[in-house]
Amino acid sequence: MIVDGRLPWPLVFQVLGIAAAVWLVVHTWQLALLLFTALIVAAAILPAARWGERRRVPRTVTVLVVWLAVAGVFALMGRLLWPPLSREAQQFIDQLPRLVENAKVWFGGLEDWIGQWGATLPTPKPEAVHGLAGKLVENTLRVTAGAVGAVGKAWSRVATPRLTCR
Repeated sequence: MIVDGRLPWPLVFQVLGIAAAVWLVVHTWQLALLLFTALIVAAAILPAARWGERRRVPRTVTVLVVWLAVAGVFALMGRLLWPPLSREAQQFIDQLPRLVENAKVWFGGLEDWIGQWGATLPTPKPEAVHGLAGKLVENTLRVTAGAVGAVGKAWSRVATPRLTCR
């Protein structure tokens, strides 16, 4: 795309600028997500902080009380939800071999089709299923901990300067 024997430099700089912007977004999207989450959390706490300031309660104390209340609600939800969820998970683990057998009946034609080449569908052993369920729970908790950790880190980045400035 050479015009009159010379390279269109404005176009080259625009393409390089767009490439740099895309690179920047790809490499910093996590930071942007953290900042967005921090803004949402700060906006959610702002009414309580203003209410506390009207009653001459320091903003730091108000924010700390709000966070302790949120942590208490999450702890209560966990306390109330964990027993039924663990019972249902155990029932699922106990029924999984039967569910697999039902799926094999459903896909009986698939087993015949695979059998043409001398292969078979594996039948899971209950102890192997229990290990699989453990891995599934472990990975789920790892993702959840990562999300909660990201929110906690966002909060620490937003709250720490505020707490030290007041």
